[in-house]
Amino acid sequence: MEKTLNQLLKRTLKTAALLGALTLAGAVQAGPTPVLKSVSSGLGVLDTSTGLEWLQDWNLAKTSGYDSDGRMTWSQSIAWIAKLNADNYAGHSDWRLANANATASSNCDSTFNPGGGLAPQYRGFKCTGSEMGHLFYNALGGEVVESILNQTGDTEAEKANLALFKNVKSSGYWSGTAYAPKSNFAWFFHTADGGQGHYNTDFSMYALAVRPGDVAAAVPEPQTLALTLIALTGALLARRRRAL
Repeated sequence: MEKTLNQLLKRTLKTAALLGALTLAGAVQAGPTPVLKSVSSGLGVLDTSTGLEWLQDWNLAKTSGYDSDGRMTWSQSIAWIAKLNADNYAGHSDWRLANANATASSNCDSTFNPGGGLAPQYRGFKCTGSEMGHLFYNALGGEVVESILNQTGDTEAEKANLALFKNVKSSGYWSGTAYAPKSNFAWFFHTADGGQGHYNTDFSMYALAVRPGDVAAAVPEPQTLALTLIALTGALLARRRRAL
């Protein structure tokens, strides 16, 4: 009995040590690339790092026959979102345009004070605090002043992430965030160069819907599994002491 317990204890300790080493290595090597996976019967793509589900078709307004080319004004984009929800598209009725989070501190390379007692606003490149900025830079391998369709230098994971989508446009996409200083302006994200800015709402751009995703229970991360094994090791040691 004691021999069997000792063997089990040694194996558990070795496994916990290995997983701990893998966790440390992963923290250094894995990088920020989120794991994207197809959901909603293939009509959506879930970013498990944010819990957001994106439309698989980045020009659904056109391919569904709603609009002739998919380029719409800001108000037309919002009306299209309302139509998706009324139709319960892909089994969901909580679609929306992505948030720009223009007043949230992020890695944007430009900031300005709009005045009028309003908070500083962030724009320019590397705005990973915005939802589309996070997707562009952290999941799809986007670079500053580089089209989202340019995959030169991208990792295999980033290429696989982009391949989950279709009809991706290298162009401007409306966000659902109004520009506070002027009611006739709204924020957008440009997938041709990774820039975030604001523009007149009467201008026509593409629109991409997003919703809160249904994140299913996943396989435990290495660090979680390692902690579980360490706890099990402690229990085995306690049991061994009682047996002596």
